[in-house]
Amino acid sequence: MSTLHERATLPGVPFDLLDRLFSAQPEPPHLSLVVVGAALVALAVVATPATWRWSRHVITIAHEGGHALVALLSGRRLQGIRLHSDTSGLTVSRGKPRGPGNAACRGASRPEAATHGAARKVSFDRG
Repeated sequence: MSTLHERATLPGVPFDLLDRLFSAQPEPPHLSLVVVGAALVALAVVATPATWRWSRHVITIAHEGGHALVALLSGRRLQGIRLHSDTSGLTVSRGKPRGPGNAACRGASRPEAATHGAARKVSFDRG
């Protein structure tokens, strides 16, 4: 019979990485200060016209990047990403018009921000 560690690993992914990603984390020190600080930074970015003009384009790039990443991971061919001056965007990929790959691409941008944040945290932890 296999142990929990053997069953919980993915090929090529170290168990400690999975453990850090999916186990309960201790509450960071000064949590309320971190939350209030993040809220103030977000408010400053969206409330100031100069920073909002810049940041909304960055948000669109991250959003369309989520669609592009899932398109590539689901086996579709990425044809391009368009960013418009009104901050809208369009990711174009080629593949089957129906099926899980197409459905995944359409819904990809919703969890993309959290996934991007988790990936950055892991990369910062590793140095």
